[in-house]
Amino acid sequence: MIERLIREGIRQGEFRKGNIRDMTWAVIGSINVAIEVQLWHPEKSIGHKGLSRILKLVFEGISSGKDKEKGESS
Repeated sequence: MIERLIREGIRQGEFRKGNIRDMTWAVIGSINVAIEVQLWHPEKSIGHKGLSRILKLVFEGISSGKDKEKGESS
């Protein structure tokens, strides 16, 4: 499902062209680590807000940059 979403993001110009599998693994990896820490070391959990910040970094990395070209800020 994540791979399909990334493919759609590329098609719509939201994400830059690149290795879709690598992009998918970056997203899955971030989510997986957050889940594992939550389950096994909840005292170190980054929580929902922390995961949102991490995913934002990942998505900014694969972004096409069009929002910035338009002068929009996140």
